[in-house]
Amino acid sequence: MRVTCQILNYNDADHVVRLVKKIIDYKLIDNILIVDNCSTDNSYSLLKKVFFNNIKVKVIKTLSNRGYGVGNNFGVNYAFNYLKSDYVLLSNPDVFFTENVIKSLIDAMLNDSNNGICAPTQKIKGKVIKERAWKIPTKFQYVFGETRLAKLIGSTSLYKSSYFSSSRSGVDCVPGALLLLNVRKFLDIGGYDERMFLYCEETTIGFKMKKRGYSTILLNNEFYDHIQSTSINKSIDDNVKQRYYIYYNRLIFLRDYLNASRVWLYIAKKVFNYLLNRLSKGTQNNEKKQRLNFPKGNSKNGIGNFKIFK
Repeated sequence: MRVTCQILNYNDADHVVRLVKKIIDYKLIDNILIVDNCSTDNSYSLLKKVFFNNIKVKVIKTLSNRGYGVGNNFGVNYAFNYLKSDYVLLSNPDVFFTENVIKSLIDAMLNDSNNGICAPTQKIKGKVIKERAWKIPTKFQYVFGETRLAKLIGSTSLYKSSYFSSSRSGVDCVPGALLLLNVRKFLDIGGYDERMFLYCEETTIGFKMKKRGYSTILLNNEFYDHIQSTSINKSIDDNVKQRYYIYYNRLIFLRDYLNASRVWLYIAKKVFNYLLNRLSKGTQNNEKKQRLNFPKGNSKNGIGNFKIFK
């Protein structure tokens, strides 16, 4: 059994080096694979130089930055084909975890041959995050989840806290900052949806695993620390643009995974436009209030382009 720790980097070499130095002697990790997602700084050359003489560390680079999903798919394929990995521990650069966490993840994965993903519980500033795991959202929850309507009727995709009272919980989706993948199962479902540049990949991979009959497990007594959004802010430093990617990817998920009708997609566009418009009013930069367009996508069910501001 071979385990590779895969770290996706974008302009964040300092965090990557710091993490690798902490985990380099972990005996349960056979290889550390750094995937530079076509950084615009000197990350790739720096990482190659720092780990040049270390046979445990491999540094590779994507041809272009097409987002989280493409970068991680690229790495997992490399880990499978060249490093002969059975499991890949996907890790953000801005996390910390002990070797005991890896052992618990492997034990949990091997406990049931049906397991496709196992993850420890995420902490930020010493506290367990609210969204430690969640259910696959309904169309209503994905469209109205950030509105008063959803709060009024109590519609949420989050599990109740009591659900995590045992040592392990079967869940639909887990955060992507640190998780262990069964490589063959990951490749069997086609990996991450490469149309999603950033955000919603966790829900989508959870959906694909569940649809194929594979399980996702959360370890409730094993933890890791995460410096929230450090990697994301390196890629997209504008809050409005971050929300834009979230809503566009939700449209993809609604259309292609939840089979939303044209009516649902029309409503979703209106709601997302409203939320983005409301968010933009808080920015001090007037240029950010100008019209934005969603990128072209598959025209099935008519997502196409739509204006964020009118």
